[in-house]
Amino acid sequence: MPSHNKINFHFLLFAVYVLSYFILRITASPFLDWDEAEQYINSRNFNLGDGQQPPLYSWIVKSLSVITNDSPCALISVRYICLYIFIVFLYLSIRQFFTAKKSLTLSLLILALIPAYAYTINFKLTHSVLVFAMSSMTFYFYVKVLKKNSLLNFLLLGIAVGLGLISKYNFSFLLSALILASLFSKIARKAFLRPELIISIFSSLAIALPHYLWLYKNFKLAENYLSRRGAFQLEPNTDYNYLLNFFNLSLSAFSQMLIFTAFILSLYLISKFKKIGILSTKPTYYESKLRLLGYISLFSYLIPVIIFLLYKSHKLLSGWLSVSHFITAILIYMLFHKFSHLRFYKFSYRLASTSIIILFFIKYLWIFHPNIFSKVNTININYTAIINKLEKLNLKDKEIICDNQMVYVNLKILKPEWNLSYSGIITKNTKSISYLNKQKYELRVPYLHSKSNKSTTLLFFVHNKLN
Repeated sequence: MPSHNKINFHFLLFAVYVLSYFILRITASPFLDWDEAEQYINSRNFNLGDGQQPPLYSWIVKSLSVITNDSPCALISVRYICLYIFIVFLYLSIRQFFTAKKSLTLSLLILALIPAYAYTINFKLTHSVLVFAMSSMTFYFYVKVLKKNSLLNFLLLGIAVGLGLISKYNFSFLLSALILASLFSKIARKAFLRPELIISIFSSLAIALPHYLWLYKNFKLAENYLSRRGAFQLEPNTDYNYLLNFFNLSLSAFSQMLIFTAFILSLYLISKFKKIGILSTKPTYYESKLRLLGYISLFSYLIPVIIFLLYKSHKLLSGWLSVSHFITAILIYMLFHKFSHLRFYKFSYRLASTSIIILFFIKYLWIFHPNIFSKVNTININYTAIINKLEKLNLKDKEIICDNQMVYVNLKILKPEWNLSYSGIITKNTKSISYLNKQKYELRVPYLHSKSNKSTTLLFFVHNKLN
């Protein structure tokens, strides 16, 4: 079979993977989850920022919202479109180093054995899925520039960097790593220290600069958000307890790569023990590519750690580092590549495929049989039951205030004729709306797909409309 036919088949295989999760998600619940609801609120206008995340995801949601008239399925699909982009460019990036069959094997291993890409990405997260897509796209065009210094490749690299910078702020970790690695690598310096680099710089600035100018003027909003999340602690710290916290959090953050590394190392040891053969490779290939990938991987982890220590941060989340996990996976795979035999790739492919199917089945059980895990997914809230209970309250000429933004957004889409508003502070500070003639309602609402009597309590305030 020709190589291009194999690649087309692989793209189709990735589409089936993403489509399977999308169908499972829509079948489980056609309603928006917490992150999706948050982006719906943020996307009401084409703002340059909101003080929490860059605006690209909100712009995509807004565009689809206008085209589809706030269709929940369309809004949910944004995550899966980003997921497909991530997988395709992940595969294309790996394809720059290996054959089509080995590239497929490594892509499946990454999707199966790295938790950030294997599980959470399919049902939760919004900006993280987008930044994964932009990271794999950027790395692909980065490698393309190394191979061919064309104007088009420099332009596409700049566009990818610009989109990455307005997708999520931790993209800057990967970008900084690519820049530093290029300075340390001879082949990268030769490729990038050219006049064409100006095209990349200007194209990325044209996309990202408007948001960062907005961020400069509204930095207090972002600073407050980061402080609330424990990302920075700018006041003096004399007890140095954050260092102990740093080691605990670092273990969690870097553990994302442990499963993948353990698997590759195990196969390497088995290969040596059984003496199943060694593949010959050109030393120059490993000498140049391995060193560059090593620099990128090192700097992409080292930069967040330095920032953590400088700002005495309370958090070093694994999600902040996951923008470059796939590059580390390529590096590890390449390290053991020359010690591997055909049996290694066959076994890897089968194990990865089996793991992906098992993970899909676990997610199915999590959603449709929540009693097994003693935890109900938030997408399983029964909004039909909420609407039926609220309609019994005689809502004519009344306004409903909801303290849960996920519930508020879904009711807003399902019942646009209702006078709904959202306030996240009413449960903590009811005096702020004491001037209203309000009534407090705590509604017990059952979950979807639950065979038990599990339910959740939702809080609403209902008051007469103000003249």
